[in-house]
Amino acid sequence: GDDPVTVTNVVITENHAESPNRFLIDPQCQFDWIRKLRGSNDRIVGLYHSHPNGRVDPSPHDAEMAIEAGQIWLIASVEDGQAGPIRAFRSKGAGAGFEAASLLVAG
Repeated sequence: GDDPVTVTNVVITENHAESPNRFLIDPQCQFDWIRKLRGSNDRIVGLYHSHPNGRVDPSPHDAEMAIEAGQIWLIASVEDGQAGPIRAFRSKGAGAGFEAASLLVAG
């Protein structure tokens, strides 16, 4: 929905995909964090990755992978090795794509 999501922790993982144009989060890392958060008020709210072609919109592959409705996807553009804009999207779930989400970075 439109409820704000506050991110309190970021977990960096290696990309386990075989192609540099795809990403795959280590499933064991995901399971470990789900177990670690069990019984707390914290939960995994989304993920982030970069697009090396400079595009900051979700790719068709991203849409296929966005299974869980409501998850936040942050996508950073990277062009010529330099990080660019970051945009937020909320998954519609079941591979149905995304809707744009607002992103507020608090210091």
